[in-house]
Amino acid sequence: MIGVLLREQVRGQSRLLTWTAGLLAVGASLAATALIAASSQAVLDANPSYGAPEGMDRAALVTEWSDGPPADQDVTDATVASPGDIAAAIDEALEAGFPAHATQTHYLEWERVGGGARDDLPYMGDAIASYVDASSAIIEGRSPNEGEIAIAGDVAADLGLHIGDTVVATSAIGTDAKSAAPLTLEVSGLAIASSTQPFRTASVDAYLSWEDGIVLSEASAAQPAQDGGTTKALHAEVSWKDGAPGMEELASRDDAPLVPFDPRDGFRIPLEGWTGTLWIAALFASVGTVMASVAMGRVQAPSRARWIATARVLGATSRTLRNVAALEAVFMGIVSAAAGLCVGWLVNAAVLAWQRHAQPDAVLPLTPAVLPIAAAIVVAMTVLVASLTAIGPAVWASRTAPIAALKPGALATATPLATTPPARERGALRAHHVGGGPLALAVAGAVILVAVGSAWGGYLGPWIAGAGVVAFGVFGMALLATLADSTLTAIARRWARRTHPGPLTAAHDLLARSRQYATATLIYALACAALAGVLGHGVHALASAGATPGASTSSFGDMFTANDGRGWPSWGALGVIVVFLIIAAVIACAVVASTRIAAGDESAVHTALGLSPSAHRTSASLEFGLPLAIGATLGPLSGWAFVAVVSAPQGASLGAWSAATLLTFPGALLVAVCALAVAAGAAGVSGGLSRQVAPSSATPSR
Repeated sequence: MIGVLLREQVRGQSRLLTWTAGLLAVGASLAATALIAASSQAVLDANPSYGAPEGMDRAALVTEWSDGPPADQDVTDATVASPGDIAAAIDEALEAGFPAHATQTHYLEWERVGGGARDDLPYMGDAIASYVDASSAIIEGRSPNEGEIAIAGDVAADLGLHIGDTVVATSAIGTDAKSAAPLTLEVSGLAIASSTQPFRTASVDAYLSWEDGIVLSEASAAQPAQDGGTTKALHAEVSWKDGAPGMEELASRDDAPLVPFDPRDGFRIPLEGWTGTLWIAALFASVGTVMASVAMGRVQAPSRARWIATARVLGATSRTLRNVAALEAVFMGIVSAAAGLCVGWLVNAAVLAWQRHAQPDAVLPLTPAVLPIAAAIVVAMTVLVASLTAIGPAVWASRTAPIAALKPGALATATPLATTPPARERGALRAHHVGGGPLALAVAGAVILVAVGSAWGGYLGPWIAGAGVVAFGVFGMALLATLADSTLTAIARRWARRTHPGPLTAAHDLLARSRQYATATLIYALACAALAGVLGHGVHALASAGATPGASTSSFGDMFTANDGRGWPSWGALGVIVVFLIIAAVIACAVVASTRIAAGDESAVHTALGLSPSAHRTSASLEFGLPLAIGATLGPLSGWAFVAVVSAPQGASLGAWSAATLLTFPGALLVAVCALAVAAGAAGVSGGLSRQVAPSSATPSR
């Protein structure tokens, strides 16, 4: 029975479920793209390409002293070896057929002999001196012998180096580094390059021979030797297969199992960079989907209540209906998650293909990786949001008794052209119970709390300021919802006095279902406020620190601000802003579209009374565009105000805070301009795609 009821409910609520599933797929796609990127990065991190052979399961950090152990044995926690012990042990293991490997890590500076593309300063980077041939890391040429160096492809291109060129290298670390004789090395090959964003690999800048690494170690700081002289250290990371002969002397207290790096250990939910932006957008899309589904569920409540009443009359119990609703949410969540995972995989595959083309010397995977934990997060998040979206329609449908729902015409929507627009309903959680005036006073009180806490100092100051910030956020959001609703209603009432049929029809629809249109306004306003807040917070932090916006070395500042001293976002951030606004506009337009579809019989009445196609398109454009335009105006101002209040540093002067706050306004203004442009585009497209409902095809709202 549950299967039959589920099939009939999906058939009867196809429009609502289609819109909801589409919105869920958007959020799932954003989250899946971010999490699959994190999975691929974790797999990359688990396979560093340092030219080391495979099959080893033991490791130790070994310090080999040039002239016997020092007098103070506590200078190192590593295994202590005599000169030549590492090489002798590895040779013995290799001769017995056991894999073994040793590397030294050096930080060098080098420059090309005879001049080159970077003659202003020596290049500084990491270099690996390997005892075993590192040919697996070489992409052109050969592995370096004594007196040679293999340089990463990207570094060689930056320095203008080619195979056969000569460089002079010195150690950049150590007390005696500057006084040590430099090494003259010939470039024997080009090694794999390091890749940068969006996918990163941890390749080193250069490879050296083991003998040259020993020479560089002579530039390290001297330690007192047991014979009264001095000794210098060679630090090496040694790995081998368990049971290899000759390695017993290296297996001391620092000896440990060499556990392969598990990609699941490196997987982290992304909170920075492009993946972090996608993840934040996915969370916003999820919240917006819940809000949109509640609004769409309200206009779909009559048909759902009628369906539930019919099922109850036919013998379905409340428990059965709850199970049907749960199965509907789970099914919709799984389907949306599967679609999101497919989209996320394709996006990451495209990004990897582009990056391989842009950085051919970097070793990048051919296909993205999908860790089970990433897929599980996407499915769990989507099913959770789907379950939350099912609450709204269920609540609205449950408010009608079955006998009333089955009464003929009881739930039919009154024709708005024949009646006065219905009075505005006031739910228990509506901000209208409080009113705009009291909410404004509450917001002003929160600002005073923040100001008092910032100037108070001591132990209570931060707590008072924090309470003010929380109060400002709560009451500010309620005030934003009230302003959005009131502004929408005021403009619609002005349009209702117009004689042009397009604005007049739009005004009647806006007033008849103002709560649904106000929800669309709030969704878009919150998106604009979030963008203006994030952008303004970064600029405010840089300005408050006395730095020029964009001049900071922080990743946040570099990502969101340009080097023009005015607080404008960079071009990359501008693209993120536009994409984020498009996502928010899609969610808001879904609410408006569902509301208009549910009122199909009213559209048929408009057509029967002579509403022309051009007037219908004008009405549709206004109904889609007005909520977005109001959100694009109120949202950035709200975000800017929130940053101004939250960013008030404790003990800072009023002048410094005011200057930093004014510097954040251009970013908020740019968000508003972009939001209005997206709103105009969405209104034009939606109005152009809108079609009139013929009177003969009108059906009751469902």
